[in-house]
Amino acid sequence: MPYDHDRIDEIVDLILETVCTRRRTVRIAGDDYPAELVKAKFMKLDSEHIRFVLDCMRENTTKIHNIKQYLRAALFNAPSTIGNYYTSLVAHDMAGIAQKYNCALTRLDYQQEAGLMSSVPLGENLIPIQRGLTTSSTAIFIPFITQELFQTGGALYYGLNALSNNMILCDRKQLKNPKGLILGTPGSEKSFAAKREMTNAFLITDDDIIICDPEAEYFSLVQRLNRQVVRLSPAGKGMDGKPQYVNPMDINLNYSEDDNPLALKSDFILSLCELVIGGKEGLQPVDKTVIDRTVRNVYRPFLADPDPAKMPILGDLYNELLKQPESEAARIAAALELYISGSLNVFNHRTNVELNNRLVCFDIKQLGKQLKKLGMLIVQDQVWNRVTVNRAEKKATHYYMDEFHLLLKE
Repeated sequence: MPYDHDRIDEIVDLILETVCTRRRTVRIAGDDYPAELVKAKFMKLDSEHIRFVLDCMRENTTKIHNIKQYLRAALFNAPSTIGNYYTSLVAHDMAGIAQKYNCALTRLDYQQEAGLMSSVPLGENLIPIQRGLTTSSTAIFIPFITQELFQTGGALYYGLNALSNNMILCDRKQLKNPKGLILGTPGSEKSFAAKREMTNAFLITDDDIIICDPEAEYFSLVQRLNRQVVRLSPAGKGMDGKPQYVNPMDINLNYSEDDNPLALKSDFILSLCELVIGGKEGLQPVDKTVIDRTVRNVYRPFLADPDPAKMPILGDLYNELLKQPESEAARIAAALELYISGSLNVFNHRTNVELNNRLVCFDIKQLGKQLKKLGMLIVQDQVWNRVTVNRAEKKATHYYMDEFHLLLKE
């Protein structure tokens, strides 16, 4: 640490005065010593001794009546006491640290080399010391309190154990419930933790990763990994200005766990129409019957010949509704018209983005209030499409939903 130059100059002046004195004796701490002895000791002083004296002055808390005699005595005794002083200081500090961790220190007189060789990782103990283990010492080896989670294989890093400071490595696919929530106060780096987990899963596993991004926080990470970002907006344009569309009518033959994927898809179309129609009562039984019949008619050509070019779109559902004789069909078609030929027709197109990419991010921030609920529902359906395909191939899918509370509001 830096010292005051004036104080150092005062000490040098005192040393010079003592060395140049013509007296036969010099008084040190109340005793008279031969001047030659005092001069010999002062001539041995170096910067370490002066630093030692300054440290002693800084730590002193009692009042000094004769500062000159105090400094002369401290300088006279410095060569004789500096070694023992620092040895005792180090021993005191180390003893405090050892006591904190329930350890006892023992001096190895004339065994320093053997102690050093025993401390290096050679697996050989050259010090014949034994001690009994107390209860607290034994408890270190038995995890009464700490529970570790350290799995192998495709395990991901989730931080450090707060008690043992060991790494937490977990493979969710090996757990009874692989789902999880990232909770924390605002500014506690929840999104950063999710990004770290996504990157880790992307780099060390072959699993697919899908992100629902309502606040546009993850698209930059996905771009850096050269993967697919799907930006849904009323204008239907992606980040590069080119059209990007997702077809809510997409279906695959593994859409359902049973042999009838159309039943589950019909349920999704019912939920979509209920969002579009709105109202307190939602869809009536007759409305649901008409929609179910229309869905089966629309998908019949595609299921007979599963060609992606024949995949129906919302416009096909709208046209089929107009062919139905019931008045309810006309009412449902009128409600859908805004999303078919109106200004919000962004979902009336076939999918033209690569949804089979390993990492896909659905950026839905730019969807307006009218499209936000519909967009969320369609994203969930696309995720289900991907999950069913991967499940048939015995492949895991990681699905991340940021700002989950926004989905609950909707």
